[in-house]
Amino acid sequence: EKLITKFGVRTLPKYDKNFKGSYSGSVKERDLAYHNGTIWPWLFGLIAEKDEIKDFVCIEIMRYGLGCISEIIDGDEPFESKGCISQAWSSGTILEKLKNG
Repeated sequence: EKLITKFGVRTLPKYDKNFKGSYSGSVKERDLAYHNGTIWPWLFGLIAEKDEIKDFVCIEIMRYGLGCISEIIDGDEPFESKGCISQAWSSGTILEKLKNG
């Protein structure tokens, strides 16, 4: 529960001392954030209910890569989409959930 957000699943909870809430900065800083706090949308497709996915998709496909699901999302507000603009596994798991429930 501490990892789940309306955009996906965080790689670490916010209270963890290694948590990095923003995928930004130098290459080293981004590497530290990649598995230490960013949100992974593809995991949301595995655990969320269909209605939650619909809400997420309506927001996500209009803000970063038009019509696409991004690779990662910042673990802190304002939850900016980052990484690969159109990530196949993110889009695939989300579409699978929308199609098959």
